[in-house]
Amino acid sequence: MISTIAEFHPSTLAQPHPLQLGTHRPSEDTVIVRVDGDIDSHTAPRLHEMLQERVHGAIGTLVIDLTAVTFLSSSGLRTLELAYLPAVERGITCVLRPPTSGTVQRILALFPMRFTDAIAAP
Repeated sequence: MISTIAEFHPSTLAQPHPLQLGTHRPSEDTVIVRVDGDIDSHTAPRLHEMLQERVHGAIGTLVIDLTAVTFLSSSGLRTLELAYLPAVERGITCVLRPPTSGTVQRILALFPMRFTDAIAAP
């Protein structure tokens, strides 16, 4: 029996997508935070800072738009939860817009966390 070890080529791995954040205020009491790219241990602090600023502002609804997120790590999940919990405590409606397909939606579905009620249907 002959066994072979596959060669590892780092160039075949998916390259990270830089995180891009933006906000939109469609009404006086609603803020949409658009997230694009990878949310991992390196980029989650930027997202956390932006979300905390919005949660502690004068808003009634916070929409976190993840439709363009390409990767979500456990750090990213924690960041979302840390935005959701104080939002709910302050009476803010918090909605997560997940991607319509792909890894990020599966990750959100696999982790039954306290903010799962906020996940909008794709």
